[in-house]
Amino acid sequence: MRQFTIVGAVLVAAIVSPTDSRGQVPVAVRQAASGIKRADLERQIGVLAADSMLGRLTPSPELDQAATYIAHALSTSRVRPFGDGGSYLQHVRFDVIRADSRCSFAALDGARFAMPNDVRLPTRGASSTDPVAAQGPLVYVQHGWVNKALGIDPYAGLDLRGKIAVVTGYPGGPQRLQADRARGGQFVLPWNAAAERGAVAQVEISGFATWQVTPDRPRNRQGSDVTVKAEWIQQATPSPLPRVAVSSRLADAIFTGERWSAMELIAAATRGDSIASFALGPARELRFEVCRPARTDSTQNVVAMVEGSDPLLKHEYIVMGAHYDGQGLQFPPVNGDSVLNSANDNASGAVGLMAIARAFASGPRPRRSIIFTWFAGEETQISGADFFVARPPVPLRSIKVMVNLDMIGPDKDGTVGLGFSNTALRDLALTTNKAYASVAFVGPVDGRLKGGSDRDAFEGKQIPYLAFEADGGDDKHAVTDDVSRIDYAGFERIVRSVYVIAWRVANEQVLRVR
Repeated sequence: MRQFTIVGAVLVAAIVSPTDSRGQVPVAVRQAASGIKRADLERQIGVLAADSMLGRLTPSPELDQAATYIAHALSTSRVRPFGDGGSYLQHVRFDVIRADSRCSFAALDGARFAMPNDVRLPTRGASSTDPVAAQGPLVYVQHGWVNKALGIDPYAGLDLRGKIAVVTGYPGGPQRLQADRARGGQFVLPWNAAAERGAVAQVEISGFATWQVTPDRPRNRQGSDVTVKAEWIQQATPSPLPRVAVSSRLADAIFTGERWSAMELIAAATRGDSIASFALGPARELRFEVCRPARTDSTQNVVAMVEGSDPLLKHEYIVMGAHYDGQGLQFPPVNGDSVLNSANDNASGAVGLMAIARAFASGPRPRRSIIFTWFAGEETQISGADFFVARPPVPLRSIKVMVNLDMIGPDKDGTVGLGFSNTALRDLALTTNKAYASVAFVGPVDGRLKGGSDRDAFEGKQIPYLAFEADGGDDKHAVTDDVSRIDYAGFERIVRSVYVIAWRVANEQVLRVR
């Protein structure tokens, strides 16, 4: 899951419908929920988030191992397989576009800098296999954003034609610009603004250390990032400019002899200060090239089902989903650790969903059927969820609600985010939670959690959703997101409550969600 910001948490926590008869939880459902045990959750997260799983990148042999582990656990829990050919696996094939370090580099003042140590692609979504290449003199343009209404234009008075725009990094920009952007204000993205002014490329100089890389093995050659391409994946709008990110070493070299060092510029941007844009010395030119070969590869979603009890309503479905992939490896390592274990993001959701599936299989069946899906590729363009809604095992019109579990280990204050597409689902979730466990749910008043997750694929098909997603704090997409950081007592309470809420949603005689 991508980072989101909790807005209006107190307001959401306070909007709880009065407890009434609808909020009561049947004794048999409570008993099934009590079968969800902390020890089982902790043990299974330990398996999925082990160092040996190398971050469960999509695609990778370790992700395949995780899928096999989940499928085996389901088979012992009497949860019906609902994948291809009566199996638990829904096979997903796509083209993988991966930067190749063997033919990628940057050159400055006669020195050569290699990928991934010093050069990487800064964002996902590059669906082309064409090389990323550019050469030219350099101009520092601060954050690179333009907002004419706020009088923000870091390009004013500068000639960008035929030059490379150097920015501090994404998202960047003054706080007022980002606040206006969050409110829907008009702005121009840095790469678009630079392209409009004749720049030939963009270089980012901050945030380099946190980007994921893949291990140097036959299926995952070392590179900077992975993009998957298929007709059923919505590709990001391509940048009009070649774009790369550079290490602190290369950034220092770029600004050697200039009025400001790279670190001074980054520090000022971090503080929100404004250092005026300027052209670097005319004798200094940067050249870079990143090649991106493609190959066909595959992975899998894991899909299971528990049939509903009502002769008619069992043909309606609630999809419960959690991605089981992670971030892979980080380069360079942090304190000798390069594995992004992705324990909370999202071994927690995957393991929580396994426990919930067992509870549905062993406890009372609700009126509607439940489809449980462990998505691959959430960290790679939400590709597994996109495939599921493009090739659903049941007609999309029969899927009434999607329930998403993405980082459900509680945040440090014991809370977890609650997102929703409408207030009917919110009220059903909150009244049920209050009657059962009183987990502290927080989130924006309108229910729209910031950042992407598998729920987006369903929302794109006008399928209502509930989303349980923590913030993650500093552990988000970091090597510190490991099994030791999860509050397992709080995690057990959240998983039990999500099961009870999902049971209520699936059991409603009339489900008013649209």
